[in-house]
Amino acid sequence: MNQTVRRILIGLLVLSYVLLIAWAFQDVRVFTRVQIAHFLGWHSGAMPEETEEAIALRYFKPVSKIVPESENIPEYPAYPVFEFHGHLFPSYKKDLFEEMTKNHISMFVDLALLTTTLEKYDALRAGHQSPRLVIFPGLNYDRLDESGDPFQKMADDLEAIAKAHKIKGLKLWKDLGLYRKFDGK
Repeated sequence: MNQTVRRILIGLLVLSYVLLIAWAFQDVRVFTRVQIAHFLGWHSGAMPEETEEAIALRYFKPVSKIVPESENIPEYPAYPVFEFHGHLFPSYKKDLFEEMTKNHISMFVDLALLTTTLEKYDALRAGHQSPRLVIFPGLNYDRLDESGDPFQKMADDLEAIAKAHKIKGLKLWKDLGLYRKFDGK
């Protein structure tokens, strides 16, 4: 093997080790990926082309410029709290209403993901009886796997709950279309 080829191979070997060591640093990996994306024309908008330097999120430590008017922090809210987006699961065994009173929560709206049938709604309601709790049932997406018209069956489930309990609202969970499919769509 001639000397020139040998020197080129040794140089490439040394360069590969240097690049491998540099790749161990997250900032180098992020910078490289961004530069490759820009070169290929994939501009996400998260980092404009004219950005000179990428700052890793772990280095971003902003200092608040807000100066409180008073050091007097109230112990309780000035007005009753209305918790409008909570999830109460059957595994919750504490006294919900004691917790609500302690935290000055006057009303709790449970956007119940698991109360999709009258039986499940009744089971959750049985453990938490109070006009301070409003339960919004969800759609029974298990019906999508059944034969017949699954949407009519979902509507029938909701109608049964509404007739029995005069529900005040409905939890429309965004998962239909995101990862739950009907007829492959």
